[in-house]
Amino acid sequence: MLRAISKILLPTPDGNQVPLGSVAAVALHNGAYTIYREGGRRYIPIKFSVRGRDLKSTIRNPDRDDNSDSDDDMTPASPA
Repeated sequence: MLRAISKILLPTPDGNQVPLGSVAAVALHNGAYTIYREGGRRYIPIKFSVRGRDLKSTIRNPDRDDNSDSDDDMTPASPA
């Protein structure tokens, strides 16, 4: 099951696709579960930690490495 989830393709800003497993760690964890809904649609909140950067810049440009000289700007993909 985890292998299949890891293979889900995500759109990239340049029109290509990458497997979820190449950009995220896919794992099962024990814990409480809740089905979140907004506007009649289900959604899954995603939790992550940020170190050494502010949250706003991380959300706007998640792949930017503050130790690099890259000024590449990524545009978020539209929901499928």
